[in-house]
Amino acid sequence: MNEEFRSENGDYGRKSSKLPKIIIILIFIIMLGTIVFLLNDKYEWIKLGKKTKDNKTEEKTEKKESKEEAFEKIDETKGLYYIEEGKSYKVYPKDKSFDDFNKEISFSYPVINSKTESATKVNLEIKKMYEDLKKMPYDKEEYAEDKKEGIGCTCVKIDDKKYCASHIFGYSYEIEETESVINIMLYEDSHTSCASGWSVFIKSYFISKKTGEVLTNEEVLSLFGYKSGEIVKAYNNYIVDFNKKHNEDIEEKIKSVDELLLGLNKKVLYVYGPVDTNSPGDYLDFDGTKFSDPYEKLNDDEDTDLELDEE
Repeated sequence: MNEEFRSENGDYGRKSSKLPKIIIILIFIIMLGTIVFLLNDKYEWIKLGKKTKDNKTEEKTEKKESKEEAFEKIDETKGLYYIEEGKSYKVYPKDKSFDDFNKEISFSYPVINSKTESATKVNLEIKKMYEDLKKMPYDKEEYAEDKKEGIGCTCVKIDDKKYCASHIFGYSYEIEETESVINIMLYEDSHTSCASGWSVFIKSYFISKKTGEVLTNEEVLSLFGYKSGEIVKAYNNYIVDFNKKHNEDIEEKIKSVDELLLGLNKKVLYVYGPVDTNSPGDYLDFDGTKFSDPYEKLNDDEDTDLELDEE
């Protein structure tokens, strides 16, 4: 507020106060500060919003990755399986005249790279198979009949211990996979220089790429679009027909699909007979409704050819 004053010459006038100017300046500074604060705050919110969005994107990515592979691995640098390297031992004939005999047994074996309970159990099972083989790579009953070490046509030397028998056994494996599973198949191999050897499919494990779990036969069949009940029924119908054809009960029915071996061949699922029985054929063709034995058909075709030749 202006106040009156009297000059030295006696004139009256008004004196201007500086207070309003100061107030205006302060208000301007306050407004400017408020604007800067609001802009800065808004910028921080923008940054925070972007960060939150990025976090959500990262979380989605992590969830997607965990969905694809939601399990802990034994070795994070490797895939769903790896090979535990072991020694190989040459199998040789006792009779040195068999120069072309070139066999060996290997103690390298597949390991499921998963810490799930089911995978751990299978890994221990496979490891024990190979450990037991190293202690006795021959048929125990046959070796006992030989009375003493060194009798037999085929030999192998493992860790300075020599074994000789008519057959020396080893294991081998095959691994196949689809987009969703890995299939580890184990075979028992018989090496001999005095008869014919063989390779028998004995075990099969399907592992989910998503969970790292070992799947049951029912889960595997479901994955490939089959129902366990239908498979059991179709297999037993085949056994009935097989027994009728041979006029005797040489094959047994099954109660569940767990008694069957399943295996992949070029991503196609095959159903095999029970491993501990005289199952018909190495594998069975299944067309969705019934089983057939490809070896039987092959033998029938050969018999037909022979009959034609005789004519």
